[in-house]
Amino acid sequence: MLDAIETHIGFPRSRTNGISRRLQEAGQLPVGAPGVAPELGQRDVCTLLSTLMSAPKLHEAVDHARAYSAMTPGGAMLSADAPDSIPRSALEYLEVKSEIAIGGASDAVEDVRGHRFEFVHGWRELSVHTPEGM
Repeated sequence: MLDAIETHIGFPRSRTNGISRRLQEAGQLPVGAPGVAPELGQRDVCTLLSTLMSAPKLHEAVDHARAYSAMTPGGAMLSADAPDSIPRSALEYLEVKSEIAIGGASDAVEDVRGHRFEFVHGWRELSVHTPEGM
């Protein structure tokens, strides 16, 4: 997984390894067994990538990961009776989009490919630009 992130996204393996270790120590990512790599689910991959994209310093990684799992769209206060169609956090939004990209209908996959995800390095912010400009 770390090699794939380095090859396809460009983060050095040493940085990805350091961030993932911090997240594992904090219980934010699963830990493997001796000699066995941990099995990451979609949410885990979204956690790792959003943290890599936003955390400028290793010691800030856990705080950034927690922020993405708590950040609501537009800073909205979501009540318990808010529609289920509204993602509860930035992390949930990324997870939903990754599910579509992996196994959605072809038109939905094309739509997700047209999105531009902007992470603010050094700040806990995610901006998503859709093909429609929203």
